[in-house]
Amino acid sequence: MAVQRPTGVFWAEADDDAARLMGNRRLPQLALAAYMLLHRTVVAHPAYVWQSHTTRDLIIPDGNQLIVPPNISVILGNSSTTRDYITERIEKLRPLEEESHVSGSELQQYMRHGNDLWSDVSRIDERLSVPGSIHLISWSRDLAFRRLIRQDLENEIPFGPHLLAQLHRHMPAGRIADAVRRVEALTHDERRLVSVDTVSCNLMANGYPAQFVGPVVDRLHVLHWKSHEGDGLAVPLLGQFGADHLDVSDPLVFWNVMDRLLGPELRTGVTEYAWVDACRLIADLRNDALWKTLVVRYVELVELVNTDNAELRQEIVLDGLGQQYPSLIKTLGIPRLSKFGLLSVVCTILGLSTTSGLLGWGGAIGTLGDFVLGRSMAVMDSLRMGRSALKGRVISLLRATHR
Repeated sequence: MAVQRPTGVFWAEADDDAARLMGNRRLPQLALAAYMLLHRTVVAHPAYVWQSHTTRDLIIPDGNQLIVPPNISVILGNSSTTRDYITERIEKLRPLEEESHVSGSELQQYMRHGNDLWSDVSRIDERLSVPGSIHLISWSRDLAFRRLIRQDLENEIPFGPHLLAQLHRHMPAGRIADAVRRVEALTHDERRLVSVDTVSCNLMANGYPAQFVGPVVDRLHVLHWKSHEGDGLAVPLLGQFGADHLDVSDPLVFWNVMDRLLGPELRTGVTEYAWVDACRLIADLRNDALWKTLVVRYVELVELVNTDNAELRQEIVLDGLGQQYPSLIKTLGIPRLSKFGLLSVVCTILGLSTTSGLLGWGGAIGTLGDFVLGRSMAVMDSLRMGRSALKGRVISLLRATHR
């Protein structure tokens, strides 16, 4: 039977810990905007709404015509409404809270909203917990999370991001075996809730200092996001954690390219506008023919770097671009650049070498829509050819920069 292609993207960036790990407090709205601009169906986890004030402000306010089905859906597990999901989640978390008294726990993140929590829940249910807007998956995220944890603890490679390597790197040698046993026992005990909180609280309750538990918690968050990956659902953020293939849906890849080809104005609009105005801009761009063509060209450019990066590296070195752009190239070590770094170099050179002066445009922020469309047209002039011709165009632009 053929494998079903992903039909939605999991908005892992809505988790405040994603913004913390990536060092970008604007990550929730940048990711949501990127997914919308790429015409992806966004799948949101309701728990994140109350764990992050930023995410709550993006989802809860009424009157936003973009944050509605089919643009966005929710994942509720076995629950039929957000109210049912949150109610059940709170009841599962209460015993843990009574046992651990750890500050900043998931339960406390819900409870800090008081009665606003339940009014928020009602708004989400009215807007998103309706037929056709609940994203159904064919696997148990709980079982997937438990399995991923055990696999990480069985990985004996001494270096890497996996849990066992984190334990060896950060915990006293004499306590590693005990920590492994404790965490494995939790994953096998189906009577107990297994979450990032339950694992970290168990370790700290048994005397493991927070500075040792912290790196383990960071890895657990990544595994939690990965537990959402499967048929019908992709997790683009995972591309930032060790993948050697650029994901065209990855918001960090998307904004890396757009910043270099279009300049910073679009990102500024998304992060600095009132959110309802930013969404209006996003909606206008989504429906514009030039923008749709630009998205096609963007996908082709990313795949070019994915598949032909060795030749691009060679061209950058042979064409002496280090002399033309010493501040850009000199310290980058082109042969050792990651694909993400190579994409940055290619897009920067494209922007610098285009006769229409993509990076030199001015324009008032109030006319951002016209500004972006104007730049889109300029980008089309550079990248309007098909994929095979696009490679030749990129190479010719690279060569032209030092003439």
